[in-house]
Amino acid sequence: SSGINAEYGEGPISTVINFIQKLAGHNPLPPKEKFSINEMIAALKPYLTSKLSEKINAVALLNLSGEKGGQCLIDFKTRTMVANPTTCHPDVTLHMSVDTLLSMIDNREELMDVYKSGRIKIEGDMQAAKRLGSIF
Repeated sequence: SSGINAEYGEGPISTVINFIQKLAGHNPLPPKEKFSINEMIAALKPYLTSKLSEKINAVALLNLSGEKGGQCLIDFKTRTMVANPTTCHPDVTLHMSVDTLLSMIDNREELMDVYKSGRIKIEGDMQAAKRLGSIF
């Protein structure tokens, strides 16, 4: 499986998933049995660079369902990540299960299969979602 790549075009769904997958890069998120929001933040934090922050300039909320789910606020404006924020005002919110996130990052599932099955939903500013993918 080739995973997420340019063949899916420039839509907001593909740009957001491209962003998540590129962040994981060669430092993948922990496997499901060790997954937690805090572990995810630790794995992704090194990728939250000032250059990335300037290009994206948005606040994204990952709303992850499932046994080890929760929320992760990624504020590209201030280069911070917060687990299970008590209040937040994201520009874009991504709803998916922990299993879906891990399977896409591990390239076990293709984006179009996940999208067509309705296992990922995006709410909010679609321009912010597009900016997430503009860095690649």
